[in-house]
Amino acid sequence: LLASLFFGLIIGSISGVYLDNKKGILYKSNELIKIIKFPIIKEFKNKDQDSWEENLNLIFNSSRYNIEDNNISFLIVGDFNSSSAEFFTNKLKKISEKNIIFYEKHFSQIPLSKKIVLISELGSISRFNLLKFSEVIKYEKRDIIGWILI
Repeated sequence: LLASLFFGLIIGSISGVYLDNKKGILYKSNELIKIIKFPIIKEFKNKDQDSWEENLNLIFNSSRYNIEDNNISFLIVGDFNSSSAEFFTNKLKKISEKNIIFYEKHFSQIPLSKKIVLISELGSISRFNLLKFSEVIKYEKRDIIGWILI
């Protein structure tokens, strides 16, 4: 009984990895950067959620990414609907209460004057969708600052 349970766990894990590879799901930041070459501003780990707000404050109150000038938009790339994504957006909204920030899914909705930070959740975006997105940004003359990854 224990052997069959162990065997089932192994087969389930292998088939899960196989299906994710077949779908082209990206789990590593270096895979994402190979496709769209913008710097990673910060990669937030689930195990460090207690420090997310502090890290966001440090990043967006710095002179490089000053959120006070109301000139930054956040473009969500891929699916962004897990509990971690919701926690992240709540922390981001909390640090920017006094500032106007857009949470967008399409370039066309972002004013031309805005700097753009790309936000994505590893494990929620496929290589195919990222390649499709890279075709869109190829023709955009926008100031893309970099990636925030969850």
